Amino acid sequence: MQSLKAAQRVLRSITHWIEKRLKLKVNQAKSAADKVQNRKFLGVNIRPHGLIAIAKRSIQRFKDKVRKITKRNRGVSLEQVIKELNSVLRGWFHYFKCSSFPSVFKKLDAWIRRKLRCFRIKQRKRKYSIKTFLQAKGIDQQKCWALACSDKGWWRKALNPVVHQALSSQWFEEKGLFSLHKQFVQYQAETAVCDNACTVV
Repeated sequence: MQSLKAAQRVLRSITHWIEKRLKLKVNQAKSAADKVQNRKFLGVNIRPHGLIAIAKRSIQRFKDKVRKITKRNRGVSLEQVIKELNSVLRGWFHYFKCSSFPSVFKKLDAWIRRKLRCFRIKQRKRKYSIKTFLQAKGIDQQKCWALACSDKGWWRKALNPVVHQALSSQWFEEKGLFSLHKQFVQYQAETAVCDNACTVV
């Protein structure tokens, strides 16, 4: 309790100094004396031991952008969608690559691929068109028909193993889709090499 009171005094003192000396307005709604893990700062949360986690709100806003780009009734090509996505993905990754949790990037990659599978299957529309599209990807004809004739929604179909096999992670990589997790692993490896080199020097 004493520490909290001391922190609140410091907050009031800093706020007064900023507003009187620097003539800046402090946003009271975003300012508080609190444990660091309870606060969001520039889109991230700082966890114990200095670990950095992307704030849930930041992830939600990112997903909203992806949903807008991958909206199934847009009437544009998959290539155009991937191009637009890559622009957003690169920017978002470079802002949040300081994260300490690679699983976030891996889960988002999987979610984005599912959105794109859903988009691509929906483009085929008719059962026969879906069947021929999947069969051209090397899928057994019977499995193609089973998926094409399924009464499940497009989002459920996008999770089907048949669609995963036809539109695999490798297929998306060949299409040029930016991978958040792959870039994060590469970034971590490059950072580790740099740290070791600096240590040797």
